[in-house]
This record gives sequence, C-alpha cells and structure tokens, in this order.
Amino acid sequence: MKPFKLSPFFKETIWGGNHLKTLYQKPLPSEKIGESWEVSTRPEGASTVCGIPFDRFFEEHKEEIMGEGFTGEFPLLVKLIDANDKLSVQVHPSDENSKTEMWHILSAKPGATLIQGFKQPLTKQELKQSAENGTLEQYMNVVPVHAGDSFFIPAGLVHAIGEGIVILEIQQNSDTTYRLYDYNRGREIHVDKAVACADTSAYTPAHFPENCLARCDYFQVYRKPLPLTLSGFHIVFAKDGVVKTDNLTIKQGEFMIVPDSAGETKLTGEGEVVYVCL
Repeated sequence: MKPFKLSPFFKETIWGGNHLKTLYQKPLPSEKIGESWEVSTRPEGASTVCGIPFDRFFEEHKEEIMGEGFTGEFPLLVKLIDANDKLSVQVHPSDENSKTEMWHILSAKPGATLIQGFKQPLTKQELKQSAENGTLEQYMNVVPVHAGDSFFIPAGLVHAIGEGIVILEIQQNSDTTYRLYDYNRGREIHVDKAVACADTSAYTPAHFPENCLARCDYFQVYRKPLPLTLSGFHIVFAKDGVVKTDNLTIKQGEFMIVPDSAGETKLTGEGEVVYVCL
C-alpha cells in the first residue's frame, strides 16, 4: 500500500471560527468550525479516504496500515482546533476511555494563553467548590503561547485552550471530555465526574524540545525539515509548504498516512512536517 491522503470531518462548536479556511483553505461548511477531525475512525466523525469512511477503510486494510499481525482498533485521533473563543476548563479520564493528548501551536494571536494544571495542590472538595462557584481559574497555571510551542496533556490534567489559538492536537482515540467550568455558556457540566478523575496535585508546565514534541506510551510526535525518509506506520502533517512522495502530494494543512506496508518512504518538498508514530 502506498501513502494516502485523508479528508477531514468538520465539527461546529460554539467557540469555533473560520481560521482553518484562512490558514489552510479548508472548505468549511460554516463560520463556527472548532474542530477538523483530520485522522479519525470515530463513528460520530470519521475522516475519509477517496470518499470511503476511514473507519471502514481501516478495518479492510489494518495490517497493511499498522503492520503484520495488528488486530486492534486505530489508536489515534488527530485534529486541528480553531479556538476562536476560549474552551471550557476540562479534564479527560484515565480509565477505559483514557485520553492523553498533546498540542502543537500553529497560530496564536498576541497575548494568547492556555490553562494547564494547578499552581498548588487542591483537595477534591476544594476543586469541586471552586468549579461550582466560578473561582477555579485562580488556582490554575495560565501559560502564554506562541506559534511553534508544544504542550503535553496527560489524562487527568485539568486544562483549557484560550481564545485566538489554532492547534494541531494528537491524542488517544477517545473523545471523552468532562467539563469543570464553561463560563456560564449553558452547556452540560460534569463536575462530579471531572473531580473524580482530575489530578489535583501541583503541576509545572513544560515546553517540549523543538524536534521531539511529545513521547509517551501512546504516541511519539516529531517536527523535522524536509527531505526526510520514514519507515513503518506514520501520520504526516504538512506544517508548511508541500510534501511529496513518489505517488502523492499534500499541501500545507493537509495530512497523509504512510502505511507500514509502504516500506521505506522518502518525503521531499518544502518546509517542515510534523509526524506521528507509535
């Protein structure tokens, strides 16, 4: 199997915008697109391969894509996020719906920030009370962000994306989110579930090195200039310029999968790529 390109599923949100159209010429169906699910086998929002839902395509070709003997589900979900407004303060569980993720900042307006963990340890009761009375943010690390920054968000870490940020998000294949606080926007809140799975210890935000953006049990993420040779399963994002293989070209903002069965694959073109492997 040769490398192949995917087309995204677009998700409208109350905090979304049209920056994915401005930055990458994505054919957005509305002006409130918050998430573009670029590599997804989720039944509620599968990306497509030549018009075929990726969940179905993957089931038919999983050993070619992942490697001989692979029998599991597709392990990752890759999104572009347009935070035109701030997202809820939230947390992801570490149980069977575990969702560890990382963010690579693609664009950020001047003064943009995100929230990542607590400045000081809290008890579960203190967390619950602060979420319910609207004082949660005073206990949290507010981190300035700039294009090119990367952040690791393990399951259990309370976090939020601020307004004016476009993010490449790579995560486990789960979409389970518990909201602690949502700025009184009327959406469902999951305080008890969020408190139960939240890590309430103090957290020191850390930037990842420029080339190795994240490394954990679930994925590895790297940023490298072209040309580049890959072997085995990879997801490749054209961060800028174009990326070419012997059978495929993707432009800035697009994704390809290099399947395991492709063997050694040379990527040429311009600029940088961000690529994901297991």
